[in-house]
Amino acid sequence: MIKHLLLIDDHEDSLFVLKQLLLKKEIAERVTTCRNGKEGLEYLTQLETNHLATAPELILLDLDMPVMNGWQFLDEYTRRFYPQIPETSICIISSLSYWPQLNKMTIYPAVIRYFEKTNLFEDIKDLLRTHAIRPYLKEAS
Repeated sequence: MIKHLLLIDDHEDSLFVLKQLLLKKEIAERVTTCRNGKEGLEYLTQLETNHLATAPELILLDLDMPVMNGWQFLDEYTRRFYPQIPETSICIISSLSYWPQLNKMTIYPAVIRYFEKTNLFEDIKDLLRTHAIRPYLKEAS
């Protein structure tokens, strides 16, 4: 189970439903939500005052968002936060297929996977079972 998961998505309904399902399916103990990349960076900046002691183990990041999209978030996250919390993994999530653009995700060291929202829960459980996130995470039940 993931202790702390950060979910960044601009759709209020998706945030609510995904958060409830992640908790109900015992994929995460704690889920923090942000509505765009800027809010996600602001949240991480707040954690920085605590030396990122409670940094999320996994970030689920939508790409298509207003204010600051997922790619812009990844650029800033990689520059500011990845050196401090390299153990945090990022999975890109989307309801759209971005296959032509997805090769770009390989330049970001924290990004480990792309998930379509339709299969998100089963994909995350598979990811946890294969220990592909980071070695210190507990297996999903």
